[in-house]
Amino acid sequence: MNKTMILVAVSLASVAVAVGLMSEMRVASAAVVPASPVVTVPIEPVAEAPVMSRRERMVRIVAEQAAITAEATARTALARKAAERDTASR
Repeated sequence: MNKTMILVAVSLASVAVAVGLMSEMRVASAAVVPASPVVTVPIEPVAEAPVMSRRERMVRIVAEQAAITAEATARTALARKAAERDTASR
């Protein structure tokens, strides 16, 4: 494989990581509860964070698969180049 394919693989992995981080941040920001004022008012129990939606789950799975594929492609390309260099040096 050439440098372009390796660059594409690394780019896909970067996008997958960015998508994963964005979905993590959204979940984390939803879990933050603002500070309540010091008042003796009965407070209702805080609802738990909603379960991750099917769409978010699918986005995360696709991003992870893209990262795995990109890494495997890059490793294959590097192994092939190393084998070619080894053969050429003999």
